[in-house]
Amino acid sequence: FDSHTIIPKMRTSALIILILSIASTNSHSPSRLLIQQRNTASDVAFHSSTSSQIPSQTSPHAPFVNPLTTLHPPSSTALLSRGGASKPVRSSTKKKASSRRGGAKSASLASSAKSKSPLRTATGKRALLSRTASRSSALADKYRAVKPLTRAYMTLCAALTLMTLLLGDETAQGLVALTPQTFPFQPWRAITAAAYFGGPSIGTLMSGYYVYEYGTQLESLYGSADFLVFLCGQVALLTLLSKIMQTPFTAPSLLTAMLHCLSRLNPSQSVKWLIFTVPYWTLPLGLMASDVLQNQSGSSAVPHVIGMLAGHAHHFQLNVHPRLKGGGPLLRAPEWLRVKMDFDGEVDD
Repeated sequence: FDSHTIIPKMRTSALIILILSIASTNSHSPSRLLIQQRNTASDVAFHSSTSSQIPSQTSPHAPFVNPLTTLHPPSSTALLSRGGASKPVRSSTKKKASSRRGGAKSASLASSAKSKSPLRTATGKRALLSRTASRSSALADKYRAVKPLTRAYMTLCAALTLMTLLLGDETAQGLVALTPQTFPFQPWRAITAAAYFGGPSIGTLMSGYYVYEYGTQLESLYGSADFLVFLCGQVALLTLLSKIMQTPFTAPSLLTAMLHCLSRLNPSQSVKWLIFTVPYWTLPLGLMASDVLQNQSGSSAVPHVIGMLAGHAHHFQLNVHPRLKGGGPLLRAPEWLRVKMDFDGEVDD
């Protein structure tokens, strides 16, 4: 052998052996051994968990199947044991916790809303019935709050309007209108003619509103007993005037008479009529003008003229005559009737 070729080869092999020894020394360091032990333990745990899913090889010559390529990737527990993928797992845990807290809050809000909301059915019929009952009770309270005679007169007017709706205009008018046989054979027609405003319409609705307004004010000023005397006197006088003027119904005339008596108590007071501000004493004339314009006939003014005449007759005997001649009114309710109907037991002079 040539020494010149052997010595360099020996040096090269010695250098390789030295490098391998250093590498093996580093591989046996404590930290490296700990990491390898952890990896080995995790691999053993993973292989043991997946070994039950791998079909057993019945034959010793069966081909080898790598479980790492046939099964799913390792779970999050295995990744945690290896020290990786810790942040995504923590974030998912936080999301689950926040979703649980949000679900608890929404559940508490829903339970509080259910506790506050009234009990009702799926279609809300119970709430609808309760609202309808409350509205009907409110209307009943308002109806009972109206003065007694005004309430009775309004009820009679509404009943005659409903009768017209059921029977028709001609039949209803034939039953309630003034006829030559009114006295002495059919005296009840004097009352029905004074409460008939026609069938259902806007004019009838407005007339009912005026009856409520003017009747309530006049009964509050006069008292129930004197208001009864006023109604009886006006019905009798209007029936006679209607026989002369050939008007079959006296309800518009009675309404104008109420308004005229109210306007004469404070004639210079400014009131609103439609969009105008007028003196109170001109309001009956405005009511007459509105009926004439609505019906496009001058004959519509006749009932209002009769009503103003009858109303002024009552105002004269009640307020003007005592000032001129002295003493009391010519026509007034007796004391026992005033005490009985006004309920307070006091008589105002």
